[in-house]
Amino acid sequence: MNHLKSNNSNYIFHLPEILRQDDEEILHALENKTNAVVKNIYNVEYVQSEIENFLRLFNSSCRLSLLNCNENERENFTFLLLLLENSVKSALKELHHNNKIKSYSFRCPICEDVITTKSNENIWETLQSHHHFEDLYFQFLTEGCTGFQQDTDTMDCNEADSTMNNSFGDSDTEYSEAIPTTSGEQNNLHSGNEKNVDVNSFRFNFPLRYDELVESKVYPPGLMWGIRRYDKIKDYTIQRCGPSRASCLICHCEMNGLRISKHMLIGHAMGQRHINASKSETVLEMLQFYHNFWLNQEPLIQTHQVYFRPYSIPTFRCALCLEIVHAEGVVSHIFSDTHKDYVIRNYNKRDRKEYYLIELQLQLYGIKTEKQNEDDKQNKEENNKTKKEAKEKIKKKQYTDSKIPPRRKSASSKELTAEHKIIRSIERPESTDVFDHIPNRMKEQRKYLTRKSLPDGSAVVSCSLCKIDLKNDLKIVRNHISLASPAHVDLNEIYKYYCEICNIWEQGEMGWSRHNFKSKRHLNMAESRKPNVTEYECTTCKTVIFGDELSLARHLPKDGRSKKERSNQLPDGVKLLFKSKQDLLAEGANLVAQAEEVLTIPDTRVCCEKLEEALREQFENCKVYPFGSRISGIGTKSSDLDVFVDTGDMYYGQRNQDPSDQVTLIRKAIKAFAKNRDYENQHAVSTARTPILKLHYVPLNLDCDLSFKHGLSVENTKFLKYCLELQPIAQPFILLVKKWSSYILLECVNTYAFAVMCIFYLQVNGFLLSVERLRNLHNSNNLTIINGWKAITYSLSLEEIKKHIKIYPRSVDELLKEFFEYFSKFDFNSYVVCPLLGRVVNRSLFETNSGQDLPKEMNDYLVQLEGDDPEVFKLKSFMCVQDPFDLSHNLTKAVQQGTVKNFQNMCKLSAKHLAFN
Repeated sequence: MNHLKSNNSNYIFHLPEILRQDDEEILHALENKTNAVVKNIYNVEYVQSEIENFLRLFNSSCRLSLLNCNENERENFTFLLLLLENSVKSALKELHHNNKIKSYSFRCPICEDVITTKSNENIWETLQSHHHFEDLYFQFLTEGCTGFQQDTDTMDCNEADSTMNNSFGDSDTEYSEAIPTTSGEQNNLHSGNEKNVDVNSFRFNFPLRYDELVESKVYPPGLMWGIRRYDKIKDYTIQRCGPSRASCLICHCEMNGLRISKHMLIGHAMGQRHINASKSETVLEMLQFYHNFWLNQEPLIQTHQVYFRPYSIPTFRCALCLEIVHAEGVVSHIFSDTHKDYVIRNYNKRDRKEYYLIELQLQLYGIKTEKQNEDDKQNKEENNKTKKEAKEKIKKKQYTDSKIPPRRKSASSKELTAEHKIIRSIERPESTDVFDHIPNRMKEQRKYLTRKSLPDGSAVVSCSLCKIDLKNDLKIVRNHISLASPAHVDLNEIYKYYCEICNIWEQGEMGWSRHNFKSKRHLNMAESRKPNVTEYECTTCKTVIFGDELSLARHLPKDGRSKKERSNQLPDGVKLLFKSKQDLLAEGANLVAQAEEVLTIPDTRVCCEKLEEALREQFENCKVYPFGSRISGIGTKSSDLDVFVDTGDMYYGQRNQDPSDQVTLIRKAIKAFAKNRDYENQHAVSTARTPILKLHYVPLNLDCDLSFKHGLSVENTKFLKYCLELQPIAQPFILLVKKWSSYILLECVNTYAFAVMCIFYLQVNGFLLSVERLRNLHNSNNLTIINGWKAITYSLSLEEIKKHIKIYPRSVDELLKEFFEYFSKFDFNSYVVCPLLGRVVNRSLFETNSGQDLPKEMNDYLVQLEGDDPEVFKLKSFMCVQDPFDLSHNLTKAVQQGTVKNFQNMCKLSAKHLAFN
């Protein structure tokens, strides 16, 4: 226990003495003192004396003997210590409840400086930051002398005792003890020969931290805490390198964009690649080595960390110089001319400040930036002005504050709305000449290249800048001027690189050259779009864009309005859709007519028959079940055909449900279609929740998605179609919401999710029945169970079920307005859209007690969690819409916060627009 004694009107802090007891006495005392603290049945004096006795025992060297206990004893100690920890935390919280505004002062006996702290601050941290702290602590260990002296004017003895106990008690768990650095025994400091020990024979093992400014820019605590929720790694795993740059330190992904947002980084941390990398011991060791190195560097050296990435245990990769650097040579590399020139060049491009802390980086080289020179100049002027004012008012002894330096003028509206000049990177793609395939951004390099004929009739490309000859090959020439030759690289302008098809920003020309332009997303593009996709360059903002005219339209500013202004306005398509009540009703009737036509035409039936016929080559008894929008009544002629293929006893999820089985079935199906010319563009998507095979049926010009898992999707389509038949207004209602969503362009919210939200709104208001209610009305004892989930066995007629619902009495425009008003105010942070119950379910019920507090109607979900391959409902999404039957499936699991805000904003504006003033 820390004691405070009166001595010359000062309280003097003493550390506890060293006591020794055997293991049994420790355990016995620990049990007794813990019970006494927890029960709190004694008076204050007794409790205080007991805590003092316990602290003397526990802080003695006998604590080391706890390490020698056996497994059973260790479990007992662990339980008792955890119990004690909770009790002490509660007691500290109560003691500090009324002391939040008090402050305490300590006086250093060496320099007589007064150190003032508040009661809500950690006094131990404040005292150990004092420059005489180590000397005082060492004197105490060796001589038992006094430490910091506390002024009596600040508080009484009891308050001081409580505060010092709290402060040093916290620090005991946060910081390690003094550790001897010599080879002698650790107990020498307490053996009586302490006075012979040199002050340098021990060190403080305080945890290292990044410089405060570096950490706030590169590793902001709020953002890093959100990332740590997913990867569960104590070290920082994602590094913000600049306003538009970030790097993942474990899966080596480079994230570039117009702005690095919180949702982008947390979304990356939620990805499977990042999670898998976080489980590798080699990756974690590399990450720890990386941070340990930079934590031991000076703050100005730490600012250059934004350029480096972990490469292996002893080496780093400099993303600025594209070099592999050994850890021992990192500081030398930072001071090298190459690295220094790149930093200066990056600073000089004032419209391209891609990295943080560049002013401090230049300060390491002794270079002052213009901003620092301006600040120095302003400070000098302010000091002169202050002196002048002080002389004028010296009689009154009132000094005026220096004026705040004028802010830099913001960019003019003409600069903000500058016209973007976009050109093709390669003007003559059909040409076979190598020079015609050099991008426009490298046009300055062409003057150094000439074609030279050889005696054998072949040709080479001669580079006058590098004095070498190159093979007359496009790839070799382009790599030479963009990557291989430093002389050429220095002449190239810095561009951003964006593939609109993949929605990926690449880092530099090297990253662009490695980009996979034959990835799945490129292959899955519509055939009508592929011929129009090429590489463009925006010379205004120095951006390379791979896409088509739609991609360029997204890049260009619209009507000179800012993003915030555009987000507060409805898209023109929505305004036209909601132009008047008559137009809206006519459009709804037109959409219903198109959907009914899709239901009646034989295309779906014919395509299914042909698919079944082709698949029987590999699966003799297969059967095809169509589902999706074309079957439910909310489709169009352009809608894809979704098909479930039952290769034998698979409809109820009893066979071939493993991912490996699914891949095997898809491979066999590909073989069946490969010999048939009626099917093109076969592409397997095996990473989806339900693996599918995409293909195009040529005779009917119809895109098809084939799945091989189970028939629950077919039951979902039956339920949706049944709801449209029960409530006549549901079909135009859902179709209009579907068309409205096509103008809003909400990411990760598909047509089926919007249909379920529409059905849910009708359920909430009594115009449709919940899934559970429908089960009970039809026949709850004769249910269809697919893969463990209960579907509906439709045994009653529609007329019988219609007796239990209300028919919507108004027109569809009013229903739309009510729908938009409802979801514009919906609390997605707190509730889950649940069509099973026809009402909202609190998110917290899915988390508490492993879901045991959920309504009894969700027992199927709890049973699924106890199975061999459980799937938890994804609550991390900012929007939760539960599937009607598969209760572990969140239909909007990938939705981000910005999408929810945009959706609710568009709902609010749409409801207002539907007033039809």
